[in-house]
Amino acid sequence: MAPETTTQRRMPAAERRAALLDVAERLFVERGFSSVTIEDIAREAGITRPIVYRHFTALDGVYLACVQRARDDYAGELVQAIADAQGVHPREQLRLGADLFFRILERDPGRWRLLFGGGASLSGEYAEQLAGLRLGTIEAIGAALLQATVEAPPGRMEVTAHAVSGVGERLGFWWLDHPDVPREELVEHFVEITWAGVAPWAKA
Repeated sequence: MAPETTTQRRMPAAERRAALLDVAERLFVERGFSSVTIEDIAREAGITRPIVYRHFTALDGVYLACVQRARDDYAGELVQAIADAQGVHPREQLRLGADLFFRILERDPGRWRLLFGGGASLSGEYAEQLAGLRLGTIEAIGAALLQATVEAPPGRMEVTAHAVSGVGERLGFWWLDHPDVPREELVEHFVEITWAGVAPWAKA
């Protein structure tokens, strides 16, 4: 492989890291975690492996960083959607959240799989951090449910958040196999299934 150009060597660290994540995310989506190596990422990025290792100590860390970035992007959209839905009836808030979730899938199915698929078998602390990222998404759902309800039994919305997350993910994978179903129809299915867990304590 040819050595890096002066321009490549002088790329700021943050910019280099983002570029590596772009390459890695594409490879993970196309091939799956188990079929990607640090060498693959370096080759596709046009650099050497030592440069990749300056930013990431292991392939697991690259994957985790890709998931973290995707989750941060999703969380930003979710926060904005919640802000936009202030004062809206809780059932409509649930519908708006579901529509955002499935729009993300529709817009980029590969990245959605990366975020919600759980297909990578990470080890040790990386596995724990990945589980923590996914739990963070559920906790964000729980926080939104708490804002939309009153006098729910202690822990009820936490349990409901896990259920809502599970329904959304499974419907998402079902939709990948049934792409002819309109997003709006899928959203309505989601709301009909999950609203029963929220309705008794929903704010009027």
